[in-house]
Amino acid sequence: MTNTNRVGIDEAARHFGISTKTIRRWIQSGRLPAQKLYKGKGYEYLIDISGYSPEQSPAQQDIDIETPDERSRNQPVRGETQQESDMDNMSIALEAKNELIKHLQEEITEKNRQIGEILLVLRQTQILLPEAKQKKHRWWPFSKDS
Repeated sequence: MTNTNRVGIDEAARHFGISTKTIRRWIQSGRLPAQKLYKGKGYEYLIDISGYSPEQSPAQQDIDIETPDERSRNQPVRGETQQESDMDNMSIALEAKNELIKHLQEEITEKNRQIGEILLVLRQTQILLPEAKQKKHRWWPFSKDS
């Protein structure tokens, strides 16, 4: 007796309208519970889709979930308006971005310095190498100069 609500990865992907790779990622992360069964040639996942409608996939269940940290960050502090709280959050994010930009500019400056040193060493090496004499090649292979 088989349960018609338990389907394979391909059928689940068609049910939710997404790719099989996404279904496999959901199974791996635990977002979509599945049972792994050994079949004759290998393993197959059976997924119980009875709790999900095609319009409500496991991905949509996690959209509105906020951690307590996020809730406290998004709620205004007593006495502040939502706009002031948003401005504070934006200024904190802007400061973090500015610090990142400063750090990246320092890295770029250091890389440019290293490139300059490498170019200097390369030019010095080219000066020290003797020039190779090129043998004249005639277009006619039986010329008297060869």
